[in-house]
Amino acid sequence: MRGRLLAICGGLVGSDEAEDIVQETYLRARHNLRTLRESAALEGWVTRIAVNLCYSHHARGGTLRRLLPALLPAQAYQGGDLGLRDMLERLPPRERTVTVLHYGHGYAFDEIARLLSISPENARKIASRTRRKLAAEWRRSG
Repeated sequence: MRGRLLAICGGLVGSDEAEDIVQETYLRARHNLRTLRESAALEGWVTRIAVNLCYSHHARGGTLRRLLPALLPAQAYQGGDLGLRDMLERLPPRERTVTVLHYGHGYAFDEIARLLSISPENARKIASRTRRKLAAEWRRSG
């Protein structure tokens, strides 16, 4: 579970802060373990704590320093062009989170919906809207 949490947090807040957030996630999970209703839900519950801590990081003024290379198509690296990375960094936290979880880590929309307390339809709309936004900005940037 630790490796997956590091990858998710790294994609949301950058690899420098991911380790600290995962450590804080474990501390909070241990402290609040009595609130977990079903032990089968442990992994999703801990992931949700991690995602919420990433949101808090952004709310405190933190910035996304790096996104996982897996999120970027190979052509984004040709010639040192990191335009797509810059566009992803400028996304609002919710759009960035849905994008990272779905395209970077293969989460289904119903899983994302549970993690973010939104409907699966809303998660799909966010992903679709973000895809269109990124495509339009990519075309404008040449």
